[in-house]
Amino acid sequence: MELRKLGALPRDLFAAALVAFVALLTVSLAVFGEPLGSFGDMALVDVAEMCFAFFGATGCAVGAFRASGRTRRGWLWLMLACFSWGGGQAIWTVYEVWLGRETPFPSIADIGFIGFVPAAVAAIWAIPSHSGAGDNKRRLLDGLTVTSAVALISWSTVLGPTVRAGGAS
Repeated sequence: MELRKLGALPRDLFAAALVAFVALLTVSLAVFGEPLGSFGDMALVDVAEMCFAFFGATGCAVGAFRASGRTRRGWLWLMLACFSWGGGQAIWTVYEVWLGRETPFPSIADIGFIGFVPAAVAAIWAIPSHSGAGDNKRRLLDGLTVTSAVALISWSTVLGPTVRAGGAS
């Protein structure tokens, strides 16, 4: 897929990015404005996070379909990472939204959340680069950077509050 001019996006990619941006903006405004009340906002965020993960996995599947070789393997690993996160979030959403219960700690959802990290690192490792010498070291550092960022975001948004709120069991 060649781009005709610098900064131009193919129509399908532009459309997908626009849909994702509008959805993210809508969810962000809902969270900050709390128009749906406490439960409604929680349900919106849970369902949106699940949909974003599966939307990302679908985009990665398209990328894998269009690529070949190591690049295809990288997209497939990233697709698996997104599906893993989406699966964990789907279980989390079932607990909180449909069953109306607090998600237990630890729960089956954690398998999906934790499964994201090794698959994302494998994706970074599998996607080829063209820098030559030091390739493996750079990929390892890239993987550690992404892993650290995901771990920090996960801890500050989900895992940390869950651990602090945990009971005696």
